[in-house]
Amino acid sequence: GQDLFADQLLENLVQLGIDCSAIEKVPDQATGVAFVTLDSEGDNSIVVAPGANHKLTPADIRRQEERIKQAKLLMVQLEIPLETVREAIAIARRHKVPVMLDPAPVQPLTAELLSMVDYIVPNETEISQLTGIEVHDQVTAKLAAVELLRQGVSTVFAKLGEKGIVVVNANRTFFVEPYQVQAVDSTAAGDAFAGAVGAAIVSGKDVWASAKFASAIGAITVTRKGAQASMPSLEEAEDFMKKEAHN
Repeated sequence: GQDLFADQLLENLVQLGIDCSAIEKVPDQATGVAFVTLDSEGDNSIVVAPGANHKLTPADIRRQEERIKQAKLLMVQLEIPLETVREAIAIARRHKVPVMLDPAPVQPLTAELLSMVDYIVPNETEISQLTGIEVHDQVTAKLAAVELLRQGVSTVFAKLGEKGIVVVNANRTFFVEPYQVQAVDSTAAGDAFAGAVGAAIVSGKDVWASAKFASAIGAITVTRKGAQASMPSLEEAEDFMKKEAHN
């Protein structure tokens, strides 16, 4: 959008060394914002005002085809119009770029779209809604993950919160034990996890190592209040994993 929120967001991204050259401001639109409430356990409830996010069109994506073509991974989520998500995925597939989907906020997805997804990172609620299978533990998470594989997804990272992560693909099923931390705010933990999985895969880690790394990132994030401010650096995550390995 064209407002103070946009200026603050861009300034923060630039300070973190993130390439912002493809970001565009939408005239006469507010920047998307989220309003978060927390309970005593650190679990959150979020109300989103999407603003400019819902103005991102397939035509906007097509203008960025060359960037997508050169990418090592395309990550998409569902805070933009579904037709725009579909266009981005189609471009990535055309250029053999792997696709990761964070299906949040969850909505019905076709098997056609899911068949173009290499990696999906749903939480319990999202995978339950996508498959119709009520997920509450490792067993039900595996059943739901297999259903997503049946619909064409290559690898599923099912996030079970404090109950760990179930990773399923055509070759194997892994369970990643959760790190034991004192959660104060779960806001952005899912986003941090998804970003960490993507970064790990791009760096050459296998799916198990990627899930373990992302679990550490998510664990650190829930121990801090806030969204972007709660996400750790690579060095913090590596130090955390070393300390936990010695415990």
